[in-house]
Amino acid sequence: MGFVDGERIAMNGYCFGGGITWQAATDIPRLKATAAFYGPAPDLDKVPSIKPAVFGVYAELDQRITGAMPALRDALAATDVRHKLSVYPGVDHAFHNDTSERYNQAQATAAWQDTLSWFEEYV
Repeated sequence: MGFVDGERIAMNGYCFGGGITWQAATDIPRLKATAAFYGPAPDLDKVPSIKPAVFGVYAELDQRITGAMPALRDALAATDVRHKLSVYPGVDHAFHNDTSERYNQAQATAAWQDTLSWFEEYV
């Protein structure tokens, strides 16, 4: 029988869920780490309230989401929030969705390995 260690909670989400993951990072201080895959950024004025280590996964060709990433990067840089924002080359939104024509196995695998490393370090 397993248990949940309430001191070691992480969250990840994709697209809309990625946006929810960013929002959770600003609202749930007990989270240890998050990974938001191509999710809309939180309100920039909430960025200083982020407590978990946050990892953002972005797609180079997804201008709708990735185009707004530099403002988030700058807002995070002005804080002591542990963060990493990675842009995966040559892929578009939903590149991690293996039921989509946009799926890219190489970049999805790289993003997932980066996520696991992030969680290993911070959770």
